[in-house]
Amino acid sequence: MAVPPDAAAVVSALRLGWCMAEVRGRNRPDPPPGAGVEPPRPGHALPLEIERTPDELRIEAEMLLIELGAKMGVDGDGKKEPSYACQLNSDAEALYWARKSHAGTAGKQWDDLAELIYKFDAHIQDILAARSETQSCGYQLGRAMAETYWALNPRAAAKVRPAAPGAAAEVSPAAPGAAAEVSPAAPGTAAEASPAAPGAAAEVPNPVAWEYLLSEPRCREIGRLAGRLSRYFHMYTAAAIAGSAMVWMHVAADPRWRGNAAPALYQQIRHWFEFTIAAQDPTTLISPYALLRNFRQVAHVLRAFWLQFLLTGLAGAALIVLADLLASPRGTTLAKSLLAAAGVTGFSVAGVSAKLKNQAQALLLRLRQDAYTDLITVEITTAPPQPRVLPGRRRAKLAGMARQRSVTPVSPN
Repeated sequence: MAVPPDAAAVVSALRLGWCMAEVRGRNRPDPPPGAGVEPPRPGHALPLEIERTPDELRIEAEMLLIELGAKMGVDGDGKKEPSYACQLNSDAEALYWARKSHAGTAGKQWDDLAELIYKFDAHIQDILAARSETQSCGYQLGRAMAETYWALNPRAAAKVRPAAPGAAAEVSPAAPGAAAEVSPAAPGTAAEASPAAPGAAAEVPNPVAWEYLLSEPRCREIGRLAGRLSRYFHMYTAAAIAGSAMVWMHVAADPRWRGNAAPALYQQIRHWFEFTIAAQDPTTLISPYALLRNFRQVAHVLRAFWLQFLLTGLAGAALIVLADLLASPRGTTLAKSLLAAAGVTGFSVAGVSAKLKNQAQALLLRLRQDAYTDLITVEITTAPPQPRVLPGRRRAKLAGMARQRSVTPVSPN
């Protein structure tokens, strides 16, 4: 397909949305680790991206947000905020040093920073919605994909009670190596779904929980947004993203399956980044000699072309019998003539019937694309092995989940 004229702007919007989610995630009180490491680098060795420290990656994301906001003309409202991104970077630096010094203001500073990010996001969405529908979709898709990991607290309860107006969310201490849990309750308490007191606020979905970030509405929205932008990607990218999102919806809904799935989710969003922003061909991730046994596609073919198969088979059988009779003295001339006519007529009828089916080639192409999409989706999905499922059945189960997507590849003609 030809590259749309606004492809660069849409990719920049994708990148901006992704960056917004990452900046917020890296400044959280309980940031997910991402790829950041703390390796010893003597002699000022130059690191690769995956070798940079979490603080280096946080600063990189904030600088990128400044550049992208200015490039797309969405940074600042010309009134109270000349530059949201620069103010965000300044507040994030102050928050970093407040946490470093264990200042008591860190909680309030994070709440103020989160509010600034919220206002910046709303400003960007308003501007892009008025400017370009595709750029608006790109921004939302980039942010939605990145948020599945950067906004996630793997141990958070599915529902919480809203904090009192003006109260900042407290952070309860986490076990070593585990993410801290955000709670709108009293200091030192976790976000648990305890019975509500009379007159207390009703529980609402927790926006950092598995059940919210990878709920069915959000996963289907990721698929829809990817489908709207399918002409900007490789032909299999949108369907593969939609299918893998549906697999992760099932992971998030199963407490046993999602138990240690956060690192695998990080690898999944890296694949999504590669396919959308880095323009990688998803077929490059298919393992050598990978094969997806898809008996349903064979059944679809048989149902669509059973008449052609039947007539061709009967015609072939008639010609085989005719050849046998011709090679032997058995059989009358009339019988041989009838068999020859049946064979030729059978092949002719089968051919005419196939030609009358104008959609036959399109159907075969669609079946091939659907089977190939299942294969790609299973290969690019990084979800850990599903519990209580035999190893030999895991790929078929993943393919079944991926088929719940509402997006398929574009079929020529």
